[in-house]
Amino acid sequence: MIVSTLFVLFISVFSGINCTRTDKNVDPYLRPTLRALRFALEFLENEHKNVNLDAIIGTRIVEGQLKVLLRRIGEKYPNLKIPQDVLGEINELRLLAGQISDTALPYLAARDTRYFLRIGYTLTKNFWDLDYDSKDVNADVQIWPYSNREAITEKTSDDCLTEFFGTG
Repeated sequence: MIVSTLFVLFISVFSGINCTRTDKNVDPYLRPTLRALRFALEFLENEHKNVNLDAIIGTRIVEGQLKVLLRRIGEKYPNLKIPQDVLGEINELRLLAGQISDTALPYLAARDTRYFLRIGYTLTKNFWDLDYDSKDVNADVQIWPYSNREAITEKTSDDCLTEFFGTG
């Protein structure tokens, strides 16, 4: 989802199609989005000894999806006029997310060894480098009403993840 959101922002900002922005004005969404992501990552960096496994799944997803985004821009859209500082910021965020993950892993493993052995594979580098074409959502599909009784437990969620990824 991160790569999809950022990719849409990139294409709309830099493609020149129906776009009057200049290199100095890649806002209103891209730079604030990157800044917000940096703030979130800096928080996790400061708390790396205390974060849970889900937080580090998040940093691995950020790392992997920003890697995919940069690769897609370079390979599929080399003519986009993206300011170097923006590309540099994305790469710095990718590296920071990876560093946070790597630094937090020993603390996670020590805190809950059994849980880590069960689902820790999802925290490996490159696991979340998912590079698939996005699909459109059919807005005409009826969505059933939400009910609190449908909540999923963390254990059930973990069981689903381990079965889905074959890590259990």
